[in-house]
Amino acid sequence: MARYRCVKCAPRPRGFLFESDKPECPRCGAKNELMLTPMTLSGFARITQVQELVDVHLLVEDIAGPIPDGNVRKYVACQKERDELARNKFDQFHASSDPRAVTCRSCMTTPAYEAINKFFLSIDPFYRERTEIDAKVQAGLVLKPKG
Repeated sequence: MARYRCVKCAPRPRGFLFESDKPECPRCGAKNELMLTPMTLSGFARITQVQELVDVHLLVEDIAGPIPDGNVRKYVACQKERDELARNKFDQFHASSDPRAVTCRSCMTTPAYEAINKFFLSIDPFYRERTEIDAKVQAGLVLKPKG
């Protein structure tokens, strides 16, 4: 089962997140089709209404971490034993030290993510507001932006 974002029935850029076997929004029925959206002076941009998402994992600095990164060692929050980010040239593994970019639900349940995310919520008011809006969108309390 893959994860998707619908940008037709919820505000962009976050959209309405859902899991499904096919790219069809359970809320509004949108499919993986192109739609025109207003741009600045150049006219319209084409984007897909339902977009497939990839997991972005959390990288945590730790002296005992198995992944060397310059002068620092790190580990992946949900896979502490993983010793490399990409294990071969075809491996698509996405990771970030910034909790604002993390989408892996397994990483989001770790104590390391909770601590780092709490820090970012305390210093970044925009991130705090976006997190609150995301929770409302997922709960179905916000369906479309005004205007």
